[in-house]
Amino acid sequence: MDPFPPASGSRETSDARDGVDGAASFDALVARYRATMPIVEAQVYLDSAGLAPLSTEVSDAIADNLRLRAHGGKLGVKSTLREHISSARRLAAELLRASPDEIALLHNTTEGLNVIANGVPLAPGDNILVPANEFPANVYPWMAQQARGAEIRRVPVDGGIVRARDVEATMNARTRLLTISHVGYVSGYRVELGELRELCRARGVHLIVDAAQSLGVVDIDVAAQGVDALAGSGWKWLLGPAGTGLFYISRELLPRIRTVFLGAGSMRLGESVEAEDPEDIKLTAERFEYSTLDIATVCGLERALLWITKLGTERIAARVAAHVDRLRRELPARGLELYIPGDEQPRAGIVSARPSKMSGEQLLAALYERGIHCGHWHGYVRFAPHFYTTNRDLDELLAALAELHG
Repeated sequence: MDPFPPASGSRETSDARDGVDGAASFDALVARYRATMPIVEAQVYLDSAGLAPLSTEVSDAIADNLRLRAHGGKLGVKSTLREHISSARRLAAELLRASPDEIALLHNTTEGLNVIANGVPLAPGDNILVPANEFPANVYPWMAQQARGAEIRRVPVDGGIVRARDVEATMNARTRLLTISHVGYVSGYRVELGELRELCRARGVHLIVDAAQSLGVVDIDVAAQGVDALAGSGWKWLLGPAGTGLFYISRELLPRIRTVFLGAGSMRLGESVEAEDPEDIKLTAERFEYSTLDIATVCGLERALLWITKLGTERIAARVAAHVDRLRRELPARGLELYIPGDEQPRAGIVSARPSKMSGEQLLAALYERGIHCGHWHGYVRFAPHFYTTNRDLDELLAALAELHG
């Protein structure tokens, strides 16, 4: 199956996989992708920050693999198992400008963060910096390290914004790691990893990134941005299936991390019954894929990554930025208070706003009734447009808000 099929009723003049650069080719790819999304026929979907809708390309990839297993059992799926896993790992590396040997396929963001939290060497009195507004997935794994004598230091947050000067002020000579969300799950604020890179390198601090709200919607270069490890989910902006995640660890950090979960997948001898040496571990990030992956969802993730890498995160980010700018201009005119007011930069794909005439839950429910799907956190309605969002989608949202809250 061509992973980039033409939109229904359109005539494709060239193979989209070899398409030319430019806005026209990007728009054509977006149209082809949108044509594979059943949900857009019935809803304005603005919640990729929560759970993205699946395209039929992704759901078919999952179903095709399950059918192979149903009809062929182990032999049905084993012949292509390594091919799909290697392809997904390679595409993830391309997305992050990393090497495939620095990538592991895991199940979610939390699992990747736990790999570092439980594997990093810590002595009593060492400390870990965690911003005050982090999502729980990036808090609990580090809190657990207090049992090892580590101190958790919370970086103060200024109106949803984590500033480098506050990170620096929280550091001391015993700081070992800074763990931080690339994009805030409510604020939508995108931290400048380059600033943090310089700060961390100067003090010998590892930079660990929760990329749940940036993978697939923000252009990431882990080496250039000084990221030591990064974890993200497949089912948000990457538009893949639930239960999939990506994990990056630099070649420099890898040998310093103790591998807590060990299995046949971690070892160079694999499933050999002669395997008796627990030190004979793989020398790549693949060591963290300790046991059998859900190959069907890996197939779905692979297909999703094909689309994201073809569309290109730079072009995706530019399209989403235009949607975000429009929402930030027009939501206040409908009586909604922005979580981060003004023109504060940089931003990603999330705009959160609080209604004044009803609760956030009430507005969310009223929008659902009109076929508009958003998210909600802490009294704020969270709008998360993606590349597949159209101006007509935003017109419909803004018209509904004018009626409900104008």
